[in-house]
Amino acid sequence: MTDNNSLSFEVDVRAPVDRVWQALIDPDLTQRYYFNTRVESNWKPGSPISYRDAQGHSALDGKIVEFAPPGRLVTTFEPKWMRQDQAGPASTVIWEISSNGKVSKLKLTHKDLDMNNPIVNEIRNAWQPTLDSLKKVVETADA
Repeated sequence: MTDNNSLSFEVDVRAPVDRVWQALIDPDLTQRYYFNTRVESNWKPGSPISYRDAQGHSALDGKIVEFAPPGRLVTTFEPKWMRQDQAGPASTVIWEISSNGKVSKLKLTHKDLDMNNPIVNEIRNAWQPTLDSLKKVVETADA
């Protein structure tokens, strides 16, 4: 789904909100669903956030805009897997988790995108599989 300069995705996860939240901030979990990258941050607004590959190279950088456990995480998004002139300016990713009984709804909104930049197609094609993988990791955590 798109709205002007935004993309939006949702997934229902059969797990409590705090377990879904943990998947966003735990490097051992992000490595299992987020392109084999480990998240690094001190989680304070204004601080950096980075997703690093197995060799320690940054695939994605940004800054923490809002950190409100266990329901809302807002970061900037600066792709490092391509040249800066191709990646364009930083955009914003909003993760929102809400409870619906035994199911948590995870909504991701990626905004401030330059829809004319070819990287948007990569981003659009990557988010839903990423959320589906996160769902699988969280739902099978006890298996």
